Amino acid sequence: LALRLELFQVVKVQGVKPEPAFKHFTTEDGLPSSQIYQALQSTDGYVWFATDKGVVKYNGYEFKTYTAKDGLTDNVVFNLFEDFKRRIWMISFAGNIFIYENDRIQPYQFNSAIRPYIMRSFQLEISVDSLDYVYVSSSFGEFSLDPKGNVTKKYDYNDKNGIIKLLIDDTQNFNKP
Repeated sequence: LALRLELFQVVKVQGVKPEPAFKHFTTEDGLPSSQIYQALQSTDGYVWFATDKGVVKYNGYEFKTYTAKDGLTDNVVFNLFEDFKRRIWMISFAGNIFIYENDRIQPYQFNSAIRPYIMRSFQLEISVDSLDYVYVSSSFGEFSLDPKGNVTKKYDYNDKNGIIKLLIDDTQNFNKP
């Protein structure tokens, strides 16, 4: 049984009650795999898919798949994130981060610094703030990278006693509005 990807869209016609429209996609339609880990609609309207065979960009008509030949060093991508600069960030099973910008994929310059903390993790999330700090969450904990590539552990999920620890950095001044 093949997994089908469904995009849901509400079709609005003036004077008519909106009706949902579904479109089913399979590998026969151009998806490289039926294994989709995450979907993201970017600000410019493209729909992105993180798969076990690369990252897919859908323009509403056709799929473009990005793989190792396009800049990824490994094709199993779990997570996607669009930042405030409209860059698409990707994080892979092997612990590598990639950035899609100006129609190309490049490895994140500080992959070697973060990889030991996140590789082989199945629960990966990534986000980037307006100061270009990168935040990565894995099954091992949560980490931040400053714009110079320094890694700070924020949460430790692997305490030897089975207790989740919250690490607080009180050297920074956080002002509440």
